[in-house]
Amino acid sequence: MKSTDITLEIDVTLDRLIQNAETLQQSDWSELSTEEFDAFAHTQDSLLHHFLRLDAALETQRVTHTASYRIRTKTDRFYALKQSYQPRLNEQRRRRVSMVSKRRSKRWLGLHQ
Repeated sequence: MKSTDITLEIDVTLDRLIQNAETLQQSDWSELSTEEFDAFAHTQDSLLHHFLRLDAALETQRVTHTASYRIRTKTDRFYALKQSYQPRLNEQRRRRVSMVSKRRSKRWLGLHQ
C-alpha cells in the first residue's frame, strides 16, 4: 500500500474516531443503554486498532510534512477527547459488571438454598 493511500485511510479513520468521541461527549449518558455503550466501545476499539495498524505500516514509508502534521493534529485531538470520555465509560462498565454479578449471585444463592 502506498503512503498516500495509508495517510488517506488514517485521515478517514481519525475523522471517524473523533466524530464518535464528540457524539458520545455530547450525549446524555443516563439515557444510553448497555447495548449503545457496548456498540460505542467496540466501534472505537476497532477503529483504534485499525489506526494503529495503519500507523505502523506508515512508519516504513516516507510521508509529506503536510500529511504528517494533519495526522498528528487529528491524533492529538482524538486522544484529548478520549481522555474526557474514557473515565466515564470505565465507570459505566464497572457498574454494568457489578449489576450482572449481583444478579448472578442472587440466582446462584436461590438455586443453592
